[in-house]
Amino acid sequence: FNISYHVSMAALSIPSDMPVEHQNAVQEQYELFLKSREGKKSNGEKKSSNQVQQPVSDWKSPRQLGLTRNDYVKDLVASGIDVSTIVNLTKQAVIPAGTYWFGTQMGIGTPENNGKLVPVDRKDGADPRKKVKLSQPFTIDIHPVTARQFSFFVDATGYKTEAEIIGWSFVLDSLVTKEVADIVDGKVEVEGKNAYGRVKNALHWMAVQDANWRYPYGDNQSSLDELTEDPLEDMPVVHVSYIDAEEYCAWAGRQLPTEKKWEYAARGGLVNQSFPWGNEEYTDSESPRKMNIWEGDSMKKKANRLLDGYLGLAPAVAYDPNAYGVFNMVGNVWEWVAGTVPLQPGQRPATDQPPLKVLRGGSFVDTVHGRFNHAVRVSTRQTNSADSAASNIGFRCCCGVVEKDEDNVGEQQPQQRRRRTVWEEQDQEF
Repeated sequence: FNISYHVSMAALSIPSDMPVEHQNAVQEQYELFLKSREGKKSNGEKKSSNQVQQPVSDWKSPRQLGLTRNDYVKDLVASGIDVSTIVNLTKQAVIPAGTYWFGTQMGIGTPENNGKLVPVDRKDGADPRKKVKLSQPFTIDIHPVTARQFSFFVDATGYKTEAEIIGWSFVLDSLVTKEVADIVDGKVEVEGKNAYGRVKNALHWMAVQDANWRYPYGDNQSSLDELTEDPLEDMPVVHVSYIDAEEYCAWAGRQLPTEKKWEYAARGGLVNQSFPWGNEEYTDSESPRKMNIWEGDSMKKKANRLLDGYLGLAPAVAYDPNAYGVFNMVGNVWEWVAGTVPLQPGQRPATDQPPLKVLRGGSFVDTVHGRFNHAVRVSTRQTNSADSAASNIGFRCCCGVVEKDEDNVGEQQPQQRRRRTVWEEQDQEF
């Protein structure tokens, strides 16, 4: 997975053709950020389970520096660069205004009751159903942001993701080599490599050193999925936090969709249907697959029947789009949506923890039946901290009127960075 980038310092990627004033601003702010990380351990030391990075006060993000894609592209064109090297933003679909039922209290029944809708008893994380009105049309990316597109953003700004700064991220154990798994589990010792272990209540998730958007499976690996020849840079970018996603969207002149908009677009105009194509669940081995999920009776690698064609990530435009022309709104990768999970009555915000954010759609780790992990539906949701990242978390962008409501208020203020630990997320489910 070798996406071209230029390095002026070992720790910071700054393209040589970036305007000089942008180079200087990025370099200065990044040095301030590194200087503020006084609690960082050396590469070969083991992290404390209660180690937390102090808030960074001097470092400024590309958004705070006012760096934008439009300015960068104008400067590149003015410098005479071959315009074919410019990576385009994702095409967007126009979603009409309308009213729909958000969330669900009903799901598809078993073959014994002829697949009729029954009360949900499966784990899709959906809110109780409520009627939502979107009074203005909007546009949304037809597919998640790809690694190729995110690379262009990094080249333009020198941005470092949460996973890159922290030095590790979560990876499904089926996607790592035996060598990496042995290091994570502490079975072998390698100089400079840490045995971070697995998530306590979800042992199929490993905390892998150096796993990030460039190397989704860690240890500078490219894709291990031998079932596809699709280049990894055309897959959805993963190992991105909510903060990383917001930074990209702001630079691109776009924004994360609110939860209500995301689900409205995912449903594709259908009413009371569980999937973007309707209610067909296709659990038999003959039906053509329409999404990338986990099909097996356990999370062991050999248990996945691979009927959808992929063990891990699928291309951002895999499978058929819904009626609005939008791809992969269920399965493949969880997607961040705008807003902060509201506090319960009488609950006070934690001063030492990042706010909880919402993810939608499920991923290649989730299932139709929901007997383990989440049941994948257009209503599927979960929450996680704003600095969380994993090999099945990505995002897409939205444009248009951002409508605030009491359940999902758009978050406009940039989040401060902090270091998370494996142990903080033991009880989180991806």
